[in-house]
Amino acid sequence: MGGRRRRGGDERVNDASGKGATTVTDAPGREEGARPQLGVGPGELETQYRAVRQRAGLFDHSSQGRIRISGTGAKPFLERMLTREIEYLDPGGSRITLLLDDEGEIVGDGTVYCLEDDVYLLETWGDRKERVQAWLRDKLGGTAAAVQDVSAELGTVGVEGPEAWKVVAKVVDFDIMGLRYQGLRKTEIDGCEATVARTGHTAEYGYKFFAAAGEIVGLRRRLEEAGSEWGLQTCGNDVLKLCMLEVRFPLIGAEVPPDKTPLEAALNWMIDFRKEDFVGKKALLARRAAGVKELLVCFTCDLDLPLIVGGSVKLEDESIGTIVRGEVSPGLGKWAGVAYLECELAASGLDLETEGLDGRRYPLRTASSPFVIPASWNVKGGPR
Repeated sequence: MGGRRRRGGDERVNDASGKGATTVTDAPGREEGARPQLGVGPGELETQYRAVRQRAGLFDHSSQGRIRISGTGAKPFLERMLTREIEYLDPGGSRITLLLDDEGEIVGDGTVYCLEDDVYLLETWGDRKERVQAWLRDKLGGTAAAVQDVSAELGTVGVEGPEAWKVVAKVVDFDIMGLRYQGLRKTEIDGCEATVARTGHTAEYGYKFFAAAGEIVGLRRRLEEAGSEWGLQTCGNDVLKLCMLEVRFPLIGAEVPPDKTPLEAALNWMIDFRKEDFVGKKALLARRAAGVKELLVCFTCDLDLPLIVGGSVKLEDESIGTIVRGEVSPGLGKWAGVAYLECELAASGLDLETEGLDGRRYPLRTASSPFVIPASWNVKGGPR
């Protein structure tokens, strides 16, 4: 290991940071043989992408899981089950969090909202909902708390983009400037009672509306009307996942295989190790003490590479890691992806290689995150 010759820079990747005619195969979360739906030329997906990064995108989150946890024992129960500290999470606040099993491996991830005293809403990805709900119920024991799946009763729609706050300001009955990041409050929109949260997945201004399922269509229509002035565009999950990758918001199903923990996946920022205890903490600490062998690292490569998800990353002729995800980024005009590399080589600015579908070797370069700087970070006069 120590005798290897590196090419390129050696800036270390911070594993605790929070911060298209080509083919992808065998990607978790992607149908086998499916192709990326994004080319660098005009196309529906790129149109949606530009809306999110330059104006505002409207997302239907109905496929996400929504689990209500309530009762006098709800807070201590969640404090034990979640990796983030919620002891001081008051009504009107939220946290991004992980749920781990006893071995420290990821059961699911999501956002927990404190709706009122002793009442919480856990929002998680649809493909993890059943697993998360079963895990919570399995751990309830005699806790004075109830776990209820409210996914069918409660709908969710989101608006994200540098102009999202202007769209939302037109429909809510309060000053949008007063809604802090990760805050939430109730509002009434044309007779529809809803809760709006300042949360999202793209690192742009993001807002989610929670309302009775029967009210979501009307609420969505009202947002479309309000957003017409700013070019609000209806967007799909493919764009959402692409934007998440660009700012390194994790997509667990695609990026964290069963043999990996948050340590290898560089998700330390989603864990409060100072907490007295949480499910999986002991196992994580033991794994950290033993030392991890690989870390998840960002990379970019040119579009002429027929990228293989699951393909080997090579330094000269030696395999030193595996690609787990790749997407074409219009913001970069390149492939953006992540790969697990040996810890010694978990650095940005390294020139490596991978083999394409055609059997040829192609260059790739490790990179720091985020891949792109969201326009919302530079908006003047917007919410802080």
